[in-house]
Amino acid sequence: MLKYMNPEKLTWWQRNQSKLGPWLLLILALIPFAAWLRFIFATSQESATLYFAFSVAAKLCSLTGMTLFALSFVLSTRWRFLEDWFGGLNRVYIWHHIVGGSSLVLILFHPIFLALRASLTSWNKAASLLLPHFTGSLLGFRWVVTYGIFALLLMIGLLFITFFVRLPYKWWLFTHKFMGVAFVLAGLHVLFIPSVFGHDPFVQNYLRAVIALGLISYVYYTLAGRILIRRYRYKVDEVGTPAEKVVQVHLAPLSRAMSFTAGQFAFIRFHQHGIATEWHPFSISSPPGADGDFRLTVKALGDFTTQLQGIKKGATAEVEGAFGKFSYTNYGNPNQIWVAGGIGVTPFLAMANSLPDVPHHIDFFYCVTDPAELIDMEEVKKAVNTDKHQFAATSHVAKEKGNITAEIIAKQCGGLDGKDIFLCGPPPMMKALRVQFKAAGVSTDRIHSEEFAMV
Repeated sequence: MLKYMNPEKLTWWQRNQSKLGPWLLLILALIPFAAWLRFIFATSQESATLYFAFSVAAKLCSLTGMTLFALSFVLSTRWRFLEDWFGGLNRVYIWHHIVGGSSLVLILFHPIFLALRASLTSWNKAASLLLPHFTGSLLGFRWVVTYGIFALLLMIGLLFITFFVRLPYKWWLFTHKFMGVAFVLAGLHVLFIPSVFGHDPFVQNYLRAVIALGLISYVYYTLAGRILIRRYRYKVDEVGTPAEKVVQVHLAPLSRAMSFTAGQFAFIRFHQHGIATEWHPFSISSPPGADGDFRLTVKALGDFTTQLQGIKKGATAEVEGAFGKFSYTNYGNPNQIWVAGGIGVTPFLAMANSLPDVPHHIDFFYCVTDPAELIDMEEVKKAVNTDKHQFAATSHVAKEKGNITAEIIAKQCGGLDGKDIFLCGPPPMMKALRVQFKAAGVSTDRIHSEEFAMV
């Protein structure tokens, strides 16, 4: 049994730590504007021209965009403190996408403002700013401009792939490694190009710190991850098929075991002929045990998870983790509603079998399209049969009852007031329920979800 987090004993830091990350991102992104204000107040009014305005706007876009570019690398490292500061690794990755997209937009506007500035005197000069040059010193003006052009083009291509092209995960991961090349080129451009802030020590040191932070993060995870990141070695010692297109894999440690809590997930890479050696996130469907072993329950939803249906006893695996804040242990409310959709039942299986000593009142809704998709209902029923907790488990079959709704859930469990809601399942289901719960008056901080879709 896991220790329950009593809300009355939480410190201010424990209650607000998960809000720190977004605020810190905002502060770091706004630091260039502080430099801008310093510069404006130190500049004579004679500089308040359209030419000067375009210059400052271009540099602000460059500074803020470069800051966000560096922070996007920090958010991809899976450093443990990031989970605490953002409220879970899934939220870290959400912010990673937001920050990465914002950096592209700002960096894209940088040459636009420069071209507008140049157009005030010559359209030919404006057009030449967008063309690469290969003359002079490698750190001379023309080459430094060219670095910026190549960095921008590479960023556009890679982020276009990220947001608009559905590549297989392994190919997306491979292309994403080249983002570091774009960052180095952009860093050379920002550090060595003449600018209106060129003689400001604060801006210069800020830029050096930002670029160093981005490079350290990129090297740590992408280039030196095999050496610096702790990973555990496991073997497959049991394989089962509890339902159609579903495989259960029991993993036992070969050396040191990974510690985890119910509701968490791990990134795992299997080594067996016929299964791609890719890192994928999987929720752990068994409670923590003394020997460090754990179980995965995986449904064939894509290329990789279909390959995994052929996993054999004796295969080995590398494990990184555990991650995630999707657990009753991180929230102080014993009155909860759990809603699982399909294979999203996996974290709830672990949680149902390791409830803490404090009595809980839990209404669990297990939603599937067809009755044949139900997994481990007997295991759930064991959790229901306890004198300590009030645990009501309901299977909801869409073919028979239609899609689950917040209204159905509220009616069956006696209302939503004063309850924390946990969602895990297909993204469309979670999105629809989240909207419905909010419309019913449930506050956002009472709705918790785990959202990964790499299959």
